[in-house]
Amino acid sequence: MHLASGCYRRFFLSGTGTVYSCWQKSRDEANAKAEHARAQENVRLTADLERRQRIADTIDRLDLEISYRYSQALMELNTIRKNTKNDRSGGRQRSNTTVAAVVDVLQSLSRPPRSDQTPLFPEYASYGLPTFLGELRRIAPAEEQSNLDGTLGDVVGLRDKAVFKTADPATEAGAWIQTTIRTRWRKSWFFYVDCSPQNPFC
Repeated sequence: MHLASGCYRRFFLSGTGTVYSCWQKSRDEANAKAEHARAQENVRLTADLERRQRIADTIDRLDLEISYRYSQALMELNTIRKNTKNDRSGGRQRSNTTVAAVVDVLQSLSRPPRSDQTPLFPEYASYGLPTFLGELRRIAPAEEQSNLDGTLGDVVGLRDKAVFKTADPATEAGAWIQTTIRTRWRKSWFFYVDCSPQNPFC
């Protein structure tokens, strides 16, 4: 056992009682150091747990907001589809108006919501879908990032789509949107996010 030189000097002067006191002091110091190390480790583990929980909470909120924005766009497209079907006026003007409305919905995914559109979370009112996807990619586990990269590119590409092959552009646009919705966003209770490209407004 290592004892400080002062303890040795006191040993020769006072005997075994001093040796025990020095051992006790050394033990107490070692215990205090170990307790301090445990306390520091507990602080580190608590901070790490809180950080992980904040990230998990943020991911949950982003997933919900993304699913909600998809649902809002699909609901608008379905309304356009129904209105077009019920419109008996016909003609090129109606077709052009419908296409313009559908294109606006596609472009709206990359924009913050309009004043008459309420975001799910108020703090997200100034952002469009690409921002949420980019933030989600930044904090998501590494194995999920490549899928989010592809989704981000697909969503940004939607705003440039303006050529439709059928007389039902709203359904075409709905199918395009459905191809960008990943499984993680289909688990919510929002309208149409659990549909498919084959039946976008199931």
